[in-house]
Amino acid sequence: MPVPLSRIFRPAQAARVLGISRATLYRWEASGRLAPRVILGPNTSGWREEDLAAFIAAAPRGGQKTA
Repeated sequence: MPVPLSRIFRPAQAARVLGISRATLYRWEASGRLAPRVILGPNTSGWREEDLAAFIAAAPRGGQKTA
């Protein structure tokens, strides 16, 4: 059974989608707040579209406080 393909967002694209800087993107990854990136080659990595979508869906909405 074939594995469904997923779009991969490079760091600059992922940061733009989330509205943060690339430095924050890497900090969030290191702290476990954001899913780890996929390594595509020796100098190429990115985040799966579904990982970013899940992160956005789980984020608190405006005016809501986190526990």
